[in-house]
Amino acid sequence: MHRPQSRPLPRSLDLPFNADDVDDDIPFDWEPEVETDSSDTSGQEPIESAASHFPPSNEKDKMHHTPLQQGEGSSLWEPLRDDAPQVELYCLDDLQALRTARETMKERDDQDRMDCLITHLTSRGPWRDLVTLPKDWESRLDDLERTMPNFGEVIDVLRSGLIMQAFGNHSIHFDPLLIVGKPGLGKTLFCDTLTQLLGLPLNVVRLADAQSNATLSGSEQHWSNSKPGILFDALVYGKHGNPLFFIDEIDKAGSASSPYYDPTTGLITMLEPGTAKSFTDLCVRQLRLDASLVCYIAAANDLTRISEPIQSCFRIVEVPLPTPEQSLQIAAMLVKTLVRECLKGQLTMHFTEAALARLSVEPPRRMRILGKEALGRALRARRNTVYPEDIRTESTTVRSMGFV
Repeated sequence: MHRPQSRPLPRSLDLPFNADDVDDDIPFDWEPEVETDSSDTSGQEPIESAASHFPPSNEKDKMHHTPLQQGEGSSLWEPLRDDAPQVELYCLDDLQALRTARETMKERDDQDRMDCLITHLTSRGPWRDLVTLPKDWESRLDDLERTMPNFGEVIDVLRSGLIMQAFGNHSIHFDPLLIVGKPGLGKTLFCDTLTQLLGLPLNVVRLADAQSNATLSGSEQHWSNSKPGILFDALVYGKHGNPLFFIDEIDKAGSASSPYYDPTTGLITMLEPGTAKSFTDLCVRQLRLDASLVCYIAAANDLTRISEPIQSCFRIVEVPLPTPEQSLQIAAMLVKTLVRECLKGQLTMHFTEAALARLSVEPPRRMRILGKEALGRALRARRNTVYPEDIRTESTTVRSMGFV
C-alpha cells in the first residue's frame, strides 16, 4: 500500500536541457541532497500521522499547469512533492501473526530471533521513505553518458522511466534492467556510479557462487541455520523502500540438473510487480512485504544461459564495446575522477595524451586499476605529470625462489 500524497504547487519544467551548461567534471562523488529542518517551527502546522495523511478526494487527481517562459515552447507542467513519499512495508495484521507464531515455537533460539524481529518492527513501524529524484537528475545522467558513452542506450531507457516518476511523486523507480556485454565492459562500475548519482542504497548480489535461492529469498524455517534473504534484510532493516539491487553474473547462476538449487528461482516473484507487492521470505512466511518499488539491474555476459522466464522479466539492453574514440573519452574522464578521489584536491595531476592513449586500450575496470597505479608512480617520482611509462599494462615476470 502506497501512502497517498497531497498535490503541491507546480512550477515550470525547464526544457529543453542545454548540455553545454553542465560542468564536465564527472559527478562520481556527488552525495544525495539532504534537507535540514529549520529550528524555527513557529507557524507550522502539526505533522500528521501516517494513518491520517490522506488528501481530499477532490484534490487527489488534480493536475495544475504552469506555462513555460515565453519562447520555450508549449505549456508543460511538473507536479512537485511537498514531502518524501513513503510505502507501507507491511500491515499490522502480519505483525500480530508473527506474535502468534512466536508462541508456537519450541526452540529458545527461534523464540529469541522472533522476539528481536518483532521488537524491531514495532519500534520502526510499517512506513519506509522512498528515495526521490535529485532536482538535477537529468544533467547527472547526461554527465554519466559523457563518462560512459557506450552505455547510452541503457541511460536512455533510464531517462524514459524516471521522467514518468518526475511527473508523479518523484520517487526513484524503473523497470528491471538486464545489461548484456562482454567481461570488463564496466557494468559493475556503471551501476555503482548510477547509485552515487541518484543517492540510491546499493545491494550487490553475486550469483556465480550461490548454491541456492536462499541468498535472495531466505531459507526455510525448519533448517537449523535458517535466516532471511538479503531482500528481506534490505527492506526490514534499511531506511528506504526502493533500494537498488545489482545482480551480477546472473547468467552464471543455477543448475540445469536441479532447479531446487537454482539461485534465480525466487527472482520471478521479486521482479513481477503484482507478486512483489506481497513478497514473503521463506524464513519469515508470516510477514508479507511490499517489495514492488525495489529497483533491479542485472548483468550478464551470455544471454543464452538465462532462462526465458527470467529474461521476460527484464528490459534487456546489449552494451557494445566502446569505440577507440569512446575509450579515450572514458579514460580521460576516469583519470580526472581518480585524481579527485585519491588526492582530495591537494595536488594537481594530469596525464599526457600518450599516457591516455595507452590507458584507453584497456577495459574500464583495468583502466581504473592501472590509472591509480600510474598516479602512485608519478607521485613517487615527485612529478605532477603521468607519462606512458607509468602505465604498466603487461604483467611482470614472477621471479622463482630457490636455494643456491
